[in-house]
Amino acid sequence: MKNLAKIKKLFPYGIVALTTGFTMMAFELVAARLLAPTIGSSTFIWTNVIGVIIAALSIGYWQGGIVADKRKNPADIVFLCLSTALAILLVMIFHSHIITLAAQTVSDARIQGLLAAIGLFALPSFGLGMISPYLVKFSVLSTATSGSSVANLSALNAIGSIIGTFITGFVLFGLIGSKATLFFIIILLVATSWLIAPKKFWGPRIALSAIVVGLSILSLLPWPSSTNPKTIDTASASYIIQNSTAFGQPTTDLITGPGGTQSSVYQTGDKDLVFWYTRVLVEAISELPKSPQRILILGGGAYTLPEYLAVNYPDSQIDTVEIDPELAQISQQYFRFEPQPNLEITSTDARTFVNNTAQKYDAIIIDTYSDDNTPWQFVTAEFGQKTADSLNDGGAVLANAIAAREGNCAPLFAAIQAAYGSFLNHGYSKNRIDLPDARSNIIMVFSNQTLALSDFGQLDQPTVKPYTDDFAPIEHLQQQCKS
Repeated sequence: MKNLAKIKKLFPYGIVALTTGFTMMAFELVAARLLAPTIGSSTFIWTNVIGVIIAALSIGYWQGGIVADKRKNPADIVFLCLSTALAILLVMIFHSHIITLAAQTVSDARIQGLLAAIGLFALPSFGLGMISPYLVKFSVLSTATSGSSVANLSALNAIGSIIGTFITGFVLFGLIGSKATLFFIIILLVATSWLIAPKKFWGPRIALSAIVVGLSILSLLPWPSSTNPKTIDTASASYIIQNSTAFGQPTTDLITGPGGTQSSVYQTGDKDLVFWYTRVLVEAISELPKSPQRILILGGGAYTLPEYLAVNYPDSQIDTVEIDPELAQISQQYFRFEPQPNLEITSTDARTFVNNTAQKYDAIIIDTYSDDNTPWQFVTAEFGQKTADSLNDGGAVLANAIAAREGNCAPLFAAIQAAYGSFLNHGYSKNRIDLPDARSNIIMVFSNQTLALSDFGQLDQPTVKPYTDDFAPIEHLQQQCKS
């Protein structure tokens, strides 16, 4: 009976520990999602998000311990939970304004991410940190069991973190989206607060709970007057779909970050390719020594290029690798993507696919961009070697790069060239902007066979060694290229 009474007394504090762990990890994942469309999703952004949240948690632990030692009221936990829910509500309402302000204040993405992370995520993380010392204070019943009491709380907090990580990443993002995930966290915190001292401070608690929940619901409602573009969240990414114009014609665009448009189609129904780089890729493929029988495309976008090649090369097999399994359905709904009998889509990581495939290709197109950044794992010697090994005799690798041959972008250009040119004897390039130091799309083509490509310049042999999986500071080179 004594143990049962002890469990009953400590049970609410254990649930709060579980909830705060869940909230911390879910909030951290949402935080990175909120920054991605405007500031980006690079390692720099994750560094800022994780660093700011951990710093704010630490300050919260310290301050919470001081306050908990001075007070003996468990109802403080109630108002800490509600205050944290209110702080998350403010993120839910004002995140776009704060992120836009940070983006307009400085041009360096690292500083943008830091300012936005402090403005959005410091206060809720501080609140979560303050709760932990209170839980310890009221869970430790004697010095004889203090170790196990703290250990139990830590374990429950860790379990909550694990659940929050997997549920948010695998379920909530794809099911309800980022903003609704914040709403879910708020409701969870409000509900958990009622487990502690449920008979105390009824009036203020009901009022504060009602305000937080009511405003959260209002912030979720779609306002008819809103002109914001449509946002779609999946388990893999967050997409913005908006209307614009290209060459005087209205288009529908797919955007994954602040660097530019990922894919675009004409609203007239015209299936012509909108982007310069996709048109040049198609032209280069048409000028290969023999018509390719099998083409591999790494990076699907809205499937405009895979569909175009499948239609125009009906006797060829077009294999497309896209990590997000939901993007094909999104592309069908918003970009008029029509699956073709000779187009096969594989939903996996492009690097993993290349590492494991035994298939040989006549052309491999590399368009693995995250916003306007190439992930580092696609600019290494190991990937370049695997890509070269996946070519048939006389086949070619065609890479879409955003760089420049001179100026601040020269190291990035050299790194991309080295990743493929170190394993294929002949290299060619074509710039969208005919200025050597202007950052723009560059199509690079590599092959062991001499090619005759219209308007392509021949590349010299790489001047640097390719980076490796162990050391590839590509994001730093990309940041330098943008400065």
